[in-house]
Amino acid sequence: MAAPCAAFRFRGTTAAVVPAGADGVRLDLAVDAAFPKVAPSQFFMLRRSDGGGVLLGRPFSVYLDRTGANGRTLSFLLKVMGPGTRGLSELKVGMSVDLVGPLGQGFPAVAPGERLSCVAGGVGIATFPLVFEAALAAGARAQDLTLCFGAARKEFLYEVDRYRDYGIRVRIATDDGSAGQRGTALDLLREDCKNALLRPHKVFACGPERMLEAVVRFAAEERLDAYLSLETRMGCGTGVCNACAVPVKPASNGGWPVAKACREGPVFRACDLTLEEAHQL
Repeated sequence: MAAPCAAFRFRGTTAAVVPAGADGVRLDLAVDAAFPKVAPSQFFMLRRSDGGGVLLGRPFSVYLDRTGANGRTLSFLLKVMGPGTRGLSELKVGMSVDLVGPLGQGFPAVAPGERLSCVAGGVGIATFPLVFEAALAAGARAQDLTLCFGAARKEFLYEVDRYRDYGIRVRIATDDGSAGQRGTALDLLREDCKNALLRPHKVFACGPERMLEAVVRFAAEERLDAYLSLETRMGCGTGVCNACAVPVKPASNGGWPVAKACREGPVFRACDLTLEEAHQL
């Protein structure tokens, strides 16, 4: 079971709202609160301080965590879908945002010498910059790190050059073949698994639910050590509201068949999940 929640509550100031792809933005928030280093795939609950948008905060994994001459900046990659993301995307420089976090359990560490494949679908890409930065800082070789990024069309591929700048292998797939090869991110992983020199020791994945279900099945077939960051709906982010229930194998969760994505997740080991049962909750 996860440790008790120790979330920090503070306000950030909008430093920039930058378009990303055809339907997204990168939201940069200047923060001066003292809180621990953010682990890859940990998240914050965000809402506008002025009451615009929605009443409850929305969960977003940290995209970038930078400290420079002007202080610390947290960045979030948002796909504009509803009133919550729309309200955040319409923020102006200088406006305030309420933050709660960092929350949740992140991805495990990647040891030097391990090959890692990150499978991203759409805005699920947002969780992976911190993954690659942490792996490289720990001594991983760039050639051992692969990003398999899939989207419906090329205009929904978010900030791809950022990942190429890390020097890692970047593979792209689109449903219509408008960028990279025609297919899905999972198709790219399947190809790599056929090559002993590219087959990963670990797989991290984040994206649409059906993609994640397919990753779980493929990981079981190939006996891959896979971990999923779930994009589960949340109400509070701190384990109080029980809105983010995830079906799991009881043995992985102290005997309980349901875990809270905000506390025990959002990252779960693929072999511990029973995602098909989620449609019955």
